[in-house]
Formats: sequence, C-alpha cells, structure tokens
Amino acid sequence: MYKAFLSFFFLGVVACQSNSGNATINRLPIITKQPHIKEIKCDTTINYNIDSFSSEGVEIKACYLNKQLVRAEISLYGSAGRNDLIYLILNDSIIVNEKKYTYNVALSEVRHNSDIKLKDSSSYIISLSKRKVIQGNSDSNKLHILSLFLNNVQQKLK
Repeated sequence: MYKAFLSFFFLGVVACQSNSGNATINRLPIITKQPHIKEIKCDTTINYNIDSFSSEGVEIKACYLNKQLVRAEISLYGSAGRNDLIYLILNDSIIVNEKKYTYNVALSEVRHNSDIKLKDSSSYIISLSKRKVIQGNSDSNKLHILSLFLNNVQQKLK
C-alpha cells in the first residue's frame, strides 16, 4: 500500500512538468503539505543528532518501514534561523519539502512558534544516483544537506 501511495504521489509530481521540457513544481508544495504525507506509517524511528554541520546542530528523525528508510524530518539550527526539511524517499528519488525560518527574538529566547517567522518554502526532487537536484531550483547547500544526510543516516536497517 505504501509503495502504491508513493508511486501515485510521484506520478502526480512528474505530471507537473511543462510541455517545453522545463521542469516546474508549482503544484508540488501543495501536495507535500497535505497531512497524510507525515502520517506515512513507520515501524521504526531513529533520531540522529549531529553537531558538526550547523552552528547550533542538526536533528534528523528517520522513519523506517520494513527496515527501509521511507521518510526523514531534518531540522538544521543556526544562530539566525532554522531550516526544516521533509525527505520522502522513493526508489532513486527524494522528494523534498523545505521551509526556512528566521527568529523574531534571540535564539536563547525562542520558546514558542510565535518566536519564529517563515522566511521561505520550496519543494524539489533529488536523484540519489546522480546526487543532484533533478526538479526545482538547485543550489550547493541542498547538496551539502543531502551529503550530511547520506553520511549519517542508515538507508536500510540490518
């Protein structure tokens, strides 16, 4: 059922391409914001904390189903803001929904959601085999985050 859902989801994303061949993802953010995406069932969850990537650390919550990584929630904390990413893993592709936040107060004073402000959100697709963004805007930071993710998170449990 999970693979059928993701296949249908992925086909919907691919269908967003224009006739000229230029990939667009205008509908992708709407699709990835639906509540059912975060409700993908997993039988194992592993939390990773990584201190060496950003100034205030990185937290990754990895979700596994039948020992295979299916979703990851990544939070990168910095002194000026935070980036939240959701990775949905489908075969060779990762569908990414990214939100960037800035702090309205000093980092040490952040206590509630009202203390942060959404600065930007985007969605894109990464090819695992090519290690590059294949749909959506690309920048080197997205690939650095992918590298961090691949170097620290098990793709398949033993």
